[in-house]
Amino acid sequence: MKYLLCFLLCTSVALSQAPGVSFPYSYPYKDGIPMSRYKERRAEVLKSLSNTSAMMAFSADVRNRQNDVDYEYRQNSNLWYLTGMPDANCVLLLVPNGVTIDGKTYQEVMFVQPRVVSKEAWTGVRMGTDEVESILGIEKSGRYCSS
Repeated sequence: MKYLLCFLLCTSVALSQAPGVSFPYSYPYKDGIPMSRYKERRAEVLKSLSNTSAMMAFSADVRNRQNDVDYEYRQNSNLWYLTGMPDANCVLLLVPNGVTIDGKTYQEVMFVQPRVVSKEAWTGVRMGTDEVESILGIEKSGRYCSS
């Protein structure tokens, strides 16, 4: 019995993910449409909106096939056309007059779920707020909280 407990303890430690290990995000469509084109599309939409309006584009929902198996994810076409964002649970806000956040005015704001390092080994690396600004070229990103 003592040897069995020792074996189980050693294998659980050996097979678990190291705490605090994060993986770098790699955009899966680098060879596709250039990010500057998405920026141009957002500028065209902003130009077409009136000064008193705003536009929100929501990501598609993750669809469950059976218990713990999901269908292959397909992004909402409108959000994909404006951002190139491949991940679920995000919202793009476009405001022609801008939104003031921390004293600065932004016309493009994208809300995404924050990265959870402890889950990334199991669910995959997702784009966080830093990656949205640096990779997608969105002016400001914020935290998306879904209920």
